[in-house]
Amino acid sequence: MNAIPESRQLLYQYLAGLESDEREAFVEQMQAQYGDDKWMETIEEALSSHMDGEYSEYDDGAYIPDDGDSAEMASNVEVNPVSLNEMAVNCMTPTFHQVIKLMTQSLMLAMLLPSVAALGNAHLVHLTSVFAGLALYYLFFSSSIVHMGAYLLIAYVAFVLFHVKLKIRRIGLITALLSFIYVAASETMLPDRKVWHQIRGAVMICMMKQISLGFDLDSDSIVKTPSLVEYFGYVFCPGTCIFGPWVSFNTYMTVLTPPKSHVLWLARVVKSGSMALTAVLVSNCISQWIIQYLVAIYRSRWSVAFATALSFRFSHYFVCFLSEMSVTAAGIRRCERPSPPPPASAPADKNQNSSENNALVEKAVTYDWLTVSRPSMTELPRSLVEVVVFWNLPMHEWLKTYVFRIVRPYSNFAAVLMTYLASSLLHGFNFQLSAVLLSLGVLTYFEHGLRRRLARIFSACVESRKCSSECSHQHKADSPATLLANVSFTLLAMWNLAYLGAGFDSSESHAEGYSMRHTLTTWRQLGFGSHIATFVLIFCYLSV
Repeated sequence: MNAIPESRQLLYQYLAGLESDEREAFVEQMQAQYGDDKWMETIEEALSSHMDGEYSEYDDGAYIPDDGDSAEMASNVEVNPVSLNEMAVNCMTPTFHQVIKLMTQSLMLAMLLPSVAALGNAHLVHLTSVFAGLALYYLFFSSSIVHMGAYLLIAYVAFVLFHVKLKIRRIGLITALLSFIYVAASETMLPDRKVWHQIRGAVMICMMKQISLGFDLDSDSIVKTPSLVEYFGYVFCPGTCIFGPWVSFNTYMTVLTPPKSHVLWLARVVKSGSMALTAVLVSNCISQWIIQYLVAIYRSRWSVAFATALSFRFSHYFVCFLSEMSVTAAGIRRCERPSPPPPASAPADKNQNSSENNALVEKAVTYDWLTVSRPSMTELPRSLVEVVVFWNLPMHEWLKTYVFRIVRPYSNFAAVLMTYLASSLLHGFNFQLSAVLLSLGVLTYFEHGLRRRLARIFSACVESRKCSSECSHQHKADSPATLLANVSFTLLAMWNLAYLGAGFDSSESHAEGYSMRHTLTTWRQLGFGSHIATFVLIFCYLSV
């Protein structure tokens, strides 16, 4: 094959990551430089959205040549990945300093709550929570806090009007409808999509708080209607308002009880902060370094997809550990309060026994620090069901409590779809997120159903969730056939995660939300492999 002209090498080298306006400028530059009709036709063909013949396909992500002649052409393009020293100096060091600054701001304001709680003034604790949360909002979002204020005003007016004034016991449903209307309006009416994309995560946490508060009031899970300062203390809590996690109102009220062991408290904060720092370095630096070497050595779209998905997952772990650090710093814990035993004495001693029982209950109260995510369960998952559960534990609890269990009496499949639809709406009307969540919903439903049927037919421990040690299956987890089946499903889950996460790359479109074209192009380049596997899974489910 003839040597590749310099201009075509330039084309292959700069093709990756160009937006439409940049591609047009590139075409004009090449036309001005070479002025040959043949080159102009070549460039126009190479820059088309669907490329045939010897030219490779491309998108906003990393450029990977096709097999055959195009791979031979692209092999002449020089790719020089950065060294480990360059990565440490140019990526790890600035990332470390930025994250430490971010952590310091969050910790300083969150740690105010346990300090004030030690004074024993509940009203002062809630006021501190309000002003610390507002300060944190301003530090992170500046003038964009107006959009957050608009939603909170609407939610609070609805809360007062329907629950306090009209005594309507549908405040949870009303708040949910208002929240989703607000998301739809923000997605379609805000002129600057970057602003909405920046505050969307904080808005989602706020909506989850509002909706859960409404449903808890409807079901009498909250005995007393929150006062004004309690309400806004819960909403603006600096331990949860920016990065999450979602906590219920009852869980937030544990902020009034300072941690008994300050050493264990600080150790937990340091541990979560260290894990967050490790995760962001993997996501921003190490995974990008891996991608460059994979492009240089293997030139395979699937290898880059695995590394891109790895980067996305660790960016999620970073946010999870950061939220775990902040909620721990605020002194918020999960509270387990046992029910008081029935009085065993005569009616004359009723008041005395009631006081004694309450005292026994208070002594038996246990507090546990919140766990937001378990990466070990999602990086080597037994099934996609475990990925969904351990990806974000508070989010899973919220969806299970306020969506799945409400819809489940009508239909299991409808409950699963409604759960993923609610999750999609909370994350905003973004095609890629919605498509990924819907794909996960279908995959988890049929994988769970298929493995349950296989477990029943072969009497083997192959269900989506690990069996207990006392299960009645004949073939236990250490059986060779059972082990082979479970490992196969684990590999399938890891492959699906690479496919679904491949679109969450570092292209410029991520600042405003990934487009439908970006998502479909990424999946087309991977042969729609996971979706084909889904149809195979459905066929197997219906066949057994």
